[in-house]
Amino acid sequence: MERSEQHIINYSNSQKENNIKLENYLRKNKQIEEVVPITEIFKLEFKTLGINQQLGEQIREVYEQYVYKLMNSVSVWTGCKELKNSDRIELKYKVNEMDEKDLFFLLGNVFYNDLKASYESNRILTNSVQSNKFNCYSSSVLFGDVLTRLGKENIKIIKTPNHVCLNGKKFIFETTKYNKIFEKTQQQRIYSYAQNLDIKKIIGITYNWCAYIIKTSIGSDNKNLVSEYYNKALEIDSNDIGVLKAKKRWKLWKE
Repeated sequence: MERSEQHIINYSNSQKENNIKLENYLRKNKQIEEVVPITEIFKLEFKTLGINQQLGEQIREVYEQYVYKLMNSVSVWTGCKELKNSDRIELKYKVNEMDEKDLFFLLGNVFYNDLKASYESNRILTNSVQSNKFNCYSSSVLFGDVLTRLGKENIKIIKTPNHVCLNGKKFIFETTKYNKIFEKTQQQRIYSYAQNLDIKKIIGITYNWCAYIIKTSIGSDNKNLVSEYYNKALEIDSNDIGVLKAKKRWKLWKE
């Protein structure tokens, strides 16, 4: 796979299983709110790209290494030791006490400087993980998932005109740059509109991005899925202007 392996931390299966068990426990006891439907996102993207189960498991493993490295950086920064040895209840408390702007900056700095991630527009999460190149959609999903697992409160993925970013309690994080963080009071000045996304609407965005990937892929055998994906996205949010325009352009192109 096309990625910078030296920048991804490896951890044992036992550590991974323990973290998954703990995260499931925290969710069950409502100490972690699910913000990002990561399993559903990968399922749809794997279908779009024709990825089989074995390769899909490898990609999920690489993704979990991104998540672990970012979470571990926050755990160490807050004084909770490395993630595998940290008290996750204490970590959640410290994450929510931490200055939100500093937290966003820390995650972005580790991601773009330590992990050497870079920006590329034509991406979904799956090929971002494979290439270490992310766009607003894939980076927002990753950071949203990381912050959710850390127990950060008041985190939402937010949709603006032709763009996706993260909405915190006091700050908005433009996830394609590690240092582009601004106060929510500036939101109306910067965006003509902004919408917090629930889990269903995040899946709607995934349908839209997957349709775009198929359209722009030379020789793709899945172009029959484009109209289906746009319809699925509009079933979730019938007023999504971006999807409505994209569907109209696709219809004109086919004709």
